[in-house]
Amino acid sequence: MTPSGAHDHPELEESAEIDADVAAAKAELQTQIAVAEESADIAALAQRVTVLEERVAALEAGQPSDPGGDPDPTPEPVPPATGYGTFLKVGAATSPWNAKLPATAVFAPASDPRNVQIRTAVPAGYGVNVEKYSLPLYEAKATDPLVTVVDTKHGNNTRQLRIPTGAMPAAGTDSNICVLQPDGWILDLFGMKWVSPTQATCVRIGRTRVDGSLCGPAARVATPSGGFTYEPAGTRAFGSSWAAGMMRAHELDAGKVEHVLAMALPQNFFRYTASHYGPNSGEHIIGERGETAPSKGADGITRPLGCGNGLGYVAPATEQDYNGAWGWYTGQIPMGTKFALPRSFDLATLNPAVRLIAQAAIDYGVFASDAAGGSAVFYAEYAAKDTAWYTALNAGGASDSLRRVVQALVAVA
Repeated sequence: MTPSGAHDHPELEESAEIDADVAAAKAELQTQIAVAEESADIAALAQRVTVLEERVAALEAGQPSDPGGDPDPTPEPVPPATGYGTFLKVGAATSPWNAKLPATAVFAPASDPRNVQIRTAVPAGYGVNVEKYSLPLYEAKATDPLVTVVDTKHGNNTRQLRIPTGAMPAAGTDSNICVLQPDGWILDLFGMKWVSPTQATCVRIGRTRVDGSLCGPAARVATPSGGFTYEPAGTRAFGSSWAAGMMRAHELDAGKVEHVLAMALPQNFFRYTASHYGPNSGEHIIGERGETAPSKGADGITRPLGCGNGLGYVAPATEQDYNGAWGWYTGQIPMGTKFALPRSFDLATLNPAVRLIAQAAIDYGVFASDAAGGSAVFYAEYAAKDTAWYTALNAGGASDSLRRVVQALVAVA
């Protein structure tokens, strides 16, 4: 027996509720249409109207719906990936550029020629390249324009790349740009120039995986003429991607840089071990001149295909400046040398922006990875110019703080 007041036919109650839902949804639909006619934001409201129309149709068909919810056609943004091997943290965890300096690290003695050179030789200046002679780093999407890039110096090596609209290389004669492709390859373009919105040229292309080592050796690639060239992992003199060792804006905003830093030193700080110099000394990547197997240089070191035959660099560098053989390299520091600051180094009196650099040099170290005329410099991406860190860097005292940091670096044995 059914208690008094109970519903004998619950399906009639459900039907009545659906009818009420349909009426309510239709009423809201008409209201939104009327608002859209007077609104400047027609597109957003039109999306909302579409959702309401779909809900009305579902209710009339007897399908379940949530009339009490607030339909929102805008999907939740997907947060960017932040682990190793991503745009925000380039390189695998095992990359030399991401290796934290162990507490048991052994340093070379003060008498080591590398330490004597960096402690006593005086560069023309100290700085951080941000707006010039560093580079903008872009993450391309599959919907970005497809651009044909031709390396005019190496067999017209040609690549088709996705490059975001408005992307520009860094100021300065190097004219570098670095673009992460949707398929996970980082492309470095050295000497990049726009020819049209879909065409560009450069004088060197570097290519490496965002989830790889970021280091060489160079890879052999075919050219349009039927020949071949060797494409390095990146266009740093060291043979790595420019994305490696560069301070990123989001790291500087967070106040912590968690990777090895790239550092350029005056060209006469670097070592060239041959006894001869000159443009005809044969500087090239092994394989470019017909070599089919690893080749032994005049220094007695056998280097694999894809590595430079320049005499002086050390792992993880896989090449050095081609004009090191022209009398540019006359110092004691091999390209690729890793330096670090002792943990006893006093951070307290440094410019606040330089303090972040010094802390990274303590925790991770610094690779001598480039030659920079007569100066000693570190690198931050172009986007860093808009950070509070950059304001602090330009507030005064940075150059002297950088001098103290560079002169206190010690070679890791």
